[in-house]
Amino acid sequence: MCARLAKTNPKAGDKSAPATLQRDQMIAVAAYFRAERRGFLGGDPNADWLEAEAEIDRVLRSVPDIEPGGSPKQFFQEKLEAQIKELDGNIEGLKLKTRALKAKTRAEYEKQIEALADKRDELHERLLELRRRSEGAWEDLKDGAERVLAEMREAVDHIASRFK
Repeated sequence: MCARLAKTNPKAGDKSAPATLQRDQMIAVAAYFRAERRGFLGGDPNADWLEAEAEIDRVLRSVPDIEPGGSPKQFFQEKLEAQIKELDGNIEGLKLKTRALKAKTRAEYEKQIEALADKRDELHERLLELRRRSEGAWEDLKDGAERVLAEMREAVDHIASRFK
């Protein structure tokens, strides 16, 4: 995957360079999570990359383009959507890891993962509310969404660290 990133190294002065690099970084992360979900056993790194590339391209095509002077609301909304998708992948990976645990331990982790799913639903509701708000009336939702997102990241990291 690193070699793939090197191939797409942006040229100086290329205005699409940051977007290209960011896309490649997103693909690298998605490919990594694909390999992690199967416990890094078997599989093909090139296939992981290609599948992740197709997934990221689908996501990027579904997000409306932001003009260079796009609104802060639009930028925050798209950033939040991307972070929710990333957390969804992390939660799915944790679910797969818990399947290999003994019943008592698995039940404990499943309860924690269910709490994560509830927080994710809360975050999704905040995103829907954000979409309904006007440009001038969305700022009050921003802090709450960022707080829930930070709590989710912390909880995911805590659960994931117990698998290491």
